[in-house]
Amino acid sequence: MVRKMAYVGISYITGLFFASFFIPTINLLVAISFLLITTLYFFIFKKFKKEVLLVSFFFCIAIFSNVIYTKMVYEKILNYQGKDIKFTGVIEDYNLYEGEKASYQIKGKINDKVKATVTVYAPATDCKLYDTVYIEGKFSKLEDTLSFPAESYYKSKNIYLTSSDVKVFQVKKNNSFSVRKALNTYSEYIFLKITTILPEDEGAFIGAMLCGDTDYLSSDRQTNLFRSGIGHIISVSGSHLMIIAGILLLILKKFSINKWLRFSIIECVIIAYTFFTGLPISVIRSAIMFTILMLGDVAKRRIDCLTSIALAGMLLTITNPFAIRDSSLLLSLAGTFGITVFAP
Repeated sequence: MVRKMAYVGISYITGLFFASFFIPTINLLVAISFLLITTLYFFIFKKFKKEVLLVSFFFCIAIFSNVIYTKMVYEKILNYQGKDIKFTGVIEDYNLYEGEKASYQIKGKINDKVKATVTVYAPATDCKLYDTVYIEGKFSKLEDTLSFPAESYYKSKNIYLTSSDVKVFQVKKNNSFSVRKALNTYSEYIFLKITTILPEDEGAFIGAMLCGDTDYLSSDRQTNLFRSGIGHIISVSGSHLMIIAGILLLILKKFSINKWLRFSIIECVIIAYTFFTGLPISVIRSAIMFTILMLGDVAKRRIDCLTSIALAGMLLTITNPFAIRDSSLLLSLAGTFGITVFAP
């Protein structure tokens, strides 16, 4: 059964990746035809193993999920492109630019009806993450350009509309407490302390390694790091999480602690660090994999790396099928597969 879960995850990821290249009509025809042929061949000739039927079924399920999501979510949001709309939401991320300009990533509702996440370019304001924003303006579909493939990049992150034609931009401070907000605030506090105490380059470098914030690291430094092949060390990834979780696991094993209590402690640390670093896809993938492997250990079930990779990929794409085209996710899954499955 363990290996069957690997079949399920891999076939689902493969189906999503295939479907991401075609329109819903073609995807629907391919999925129905493939499912019918496979099922008929299995029952008539009895030459397929059950695993083959399982793989075919979840390959088609992934294609159907892409079609349903495109029709029910993606196209419904795109119906508002080119229109003046009212948008109310919460700031999930923002970047400040020169000339008192800023870009905001906001999650909320269009006209209090359709849930969506949008990017907005507006004057810089005194705002923080999770503040509430009210916007009136005209939104358009993101488009790929020669300088930046905006549509492809943001589509994998569940963002389909953008606006630089904002007529009203009002920010309401959010003073309520939440664990996620507290962890983000603490991350900013730690990063500020590091960059204040240490010299410019050293502080920016360590802050980037720990918190994943490269704003204080000059573009020349970043370019040199990536050209030398070690640029990944300033991008918070699964390796950072594994080091922290691995050290904590070794420490806890020195004490006579119930295995479920040990699992709970490590899981709390994993979740906290994932939010602390801003939820990068590689850290989420690593957190899911490590959780699956630990669950297998405490439940005395054999869970191999291929199974955990497949299930992690499936869980990361199940709410947004377009996420399968996220370069960070693909590199994270492919790199982990190469290291833990293929290389040995």
